[in-house]
Amino acid sequence: MVPPPARVTLACNFMPPSMNMCYRIFNGKIVLQQAARNFRDRVRRCCRGKSKIKGLVYLNVRFHWKDHRRRDVDNFLKALLDATKNILFEDDVKVVQLRASKVLGMKDRANGFEMVVSAIPPGCTVGQLEQPVLVAARDPRATVVRCAFPVPSVNTYYRMYRRRITIPAKVRKFRQLVAEQCANRPKILGDVRVAVRFYWQNRRHRDLDNHMKALLDATKDILFEDDCKVMQLTATKATGMKKRETGFEIVITPDIVV
Repeated sequence: MVPPPARVTLACNFMPPSMNMCYRIFNGKIVLQQAARNFRDRVRRCCRGKSKIKGLVYLNVRFHWKDHRRRDVDNFLKALLDATKNILFEDDVKVVQLRASKVLGMKDRANGFEMVVSAIPPGCTVGQLEQPVLVAARDPRATVVRCAFPVPSVNTYYRMYRRRITIPAKVRKFRQLVAEQCANRPKILGDVRVAVRFYWQNRRHRDLDNHMKALLDATKDILFEDDCKVMQLTATKATGMKKRETGFEIVITPDIVV
């Protein structure tokens, strides 16, 4: 019997659409746009012959562009994960660690991305998964914020009201709580790296990328200038953490090698 793959790599010379271009309003409902459907079909053709990894996985994604235009990494993740789930891995909820980075000014290469899906080995502990966040927090230049309240999913971040997209009251409350927790924290200017760990007391399945988007929207212009300044994004999640309160820890560091 052939053993299951421990790692699958996908490299494409085309870009996923931004989340802002994936959906539109039609007859009062949010529907998937043609650009997102076309991207999904192209990815599926590129994935032919590749094996699906079952169980918990770690994703490492790198986007590269020829120009120096600023783009939000988190906006491109949603379309990419939606296109590759159930093909390279089982589902978004199986992603327990995610790292995404971007490289600008790659004039000798076409716009595109590389994605590596790796199986989480049996016996891997929460502490091992959280190492990237813990290492970032030890940086003396880092801004660290810990909050003991949950982050809303981007699926509930907006709602339809009279054919318009509005922000619900619970999301506005979340943004207010984050702003209060971040009060008197220094804003890091320029390019940054963001590391986040989410933890929940129950074992309910959640998509890591959905909560990441909501948190970045709440902390931009408070802890850092804007989403487009995030050069590297690392996130982990842990469920069933009965000894911890449901919440998150976010670490912002300058994207400068010293």
